[in-house]
Amino acid sequence: MGEESVPIPEVPTIVDATIVVHPETGRDCLLATAEDGERLAFAFEVESDNPGLVIVDPALWLNAPGTGAPEQSPIRFKAVEEAQADDWLQALVTNPVSAEWLSQIEHEHPRAYHKWFAQEEYEEGGEQ
Repeated sequence: MGEESVPIPEVPTIVDATIVVHPETGRDCLLATAEDGERLAFAFEVESDNPGLVIVDPALWLNAPGTGAPEQSPIRFKAVEEAQADDWLQALVTNPVSAEWLSQIEHEHPRAYHKWFAQEEYEEGGEQ
């Protein structure tokens, strides 16, 4: 049986990105505009059982009440529009602002970032 290749999903290039930090909660997200004009807000779930990139409603994500990570808030389910946004990784690392954002996440939350990036739960893939 031959090895099947999995195609890398194509997503538009990120042409503009801004890191937004809530002044009171310190929570952040990345506001991005794709080459096709689509506007997206990315967040990184840090304290989830399955950490990683998500697409969010930025107002809900940044303003989630309570202490702790937004993914632990009941509003988290309302804030997350796409629970797994890994398809966007290549587009994010090629944009300087979003690459800086990912680097900050890796620096501030190395365990969650490694768990996500290594994708150890998969039989193949990841950066193991």
